[in-house]
Amino acid sequence: MRRSKRLLSTLFLVVLGVVGCTRQNDRICTVPTSYDGALKEFFGSTGTAEVLAAREAAEACIHRWAYRLAGSPDPAAVVADTAFAGCDDIPAVNVRSRMALARSNNMILDEETAEREAQRLKRLALFHVVQARAGHCDVPS
Repeated sequence: MRRSKRLLSTLFLVVLGVVGCTRQNDRICTVPTSYDGALKEFFGSTGTAEVLAAREAAEACIHRWAYRLAGSPDPAAVVADTAFAGCDDIPAVNVRSRMALARSNNMILDEETAEREAQRLKRLALFHVVQARAGHCDVPS
């Protein structure tokens, strides 16, 4: 009887330790708010609601895919590239679509600037993969 209590206590502590290690760490999983200054630098001060919405949609998509795929055993950079690729149908992610969206809103956007924004989004994906892994973060809805 005494031995089974000790075994049960040990098992309880092991389970508690495992559960404690997999709980979301809100201090790590809190997502920083988008930086409006970067948007103005990218599109100039004439960003339209459609362009802003496309950028938000791209960041949200990358966030979700990075968190979903973070459990993969692949290196974080590979997972981040995959998360980025999963959002390629969103105009703010796809370089050609982004340029067309800018033109339709009477904005000037050269290919170099569009590529720089794509690199920013890839870095954001990498950040979210590492963040999700470190904080055991839940996939955002």
